[in-house]
Amino acid sequence: MRTKRDTIWLDKFVASLKGGYVDSQAISQMEFETLNEVQNKIGDIPQNSWSSIDDDIFFPKDKAQYQDGEGKGIARCVGTVQTSPERLLGW
Repeated sequence: MRTKRDTIWLDKFVASLKGGYVDSQAISQMEFETLNEVQNKIGDIPQNSWSSIDDDIFFPKDKAQYQDGEGKGIARCVGTVQTSPERLLGW
């Protein structure tokens, strides 16, 4: 259940993102560095490396091997959520 305090925090978070900058209090330095690292690693995975793991028509799920020989994997799910990207990130 969302409280009034949650709503106020989320509104400020969304405003900081739409303002073109990331509020230093909205995310920590560690979160910022982690976000950049994950974006770089996932963004480098070629499209032909992904394979389907289910047949859900609304939120299909795919997987890709993360690093050769390590047995690690990455999964993704693509779908439509009825909210703005900023609010989705905030939640």
